[in-house]
Amino acid sequence: MIDLSDGLSIDLARLCEESRVGASIIEASIPRSSRTSMDCALHGGEDLELLFTVPARQSRRLPGSLAGVRLTRIGQILSGRKLLLVRGEKAHPLPTRGFQHF
Repeated sequence: MIDLSDGLSIDLARLCEESRVGASIIEASIPRSSRTSMDCALHGGEDLELLFTVPARQSRRLPGSLAGVRLTRIGQILSGRKLLLVRGEKAHPLPTRGFQHF
């Protein structure tokens, strides 16, 4: 689990790097308001959101919400180290941008 204060794409990359995996996220599944651009949803920070993973075989056991906060599945973990963004039927490399501390 990681907070997304630096941006979804960069924090997803950090989570995957530490776990030595990749990920595929579905653009249409990323929660955002109608006023938020997809670029901001992917690379902007300071959202009070958490990103976490669970084994696929246990994902169906997750509740729809925890403590009144809705859970949203946005993708899946991959065995390779690629980060992909799925738009419609096509997967594209996910650029990793966001806040860099150093």
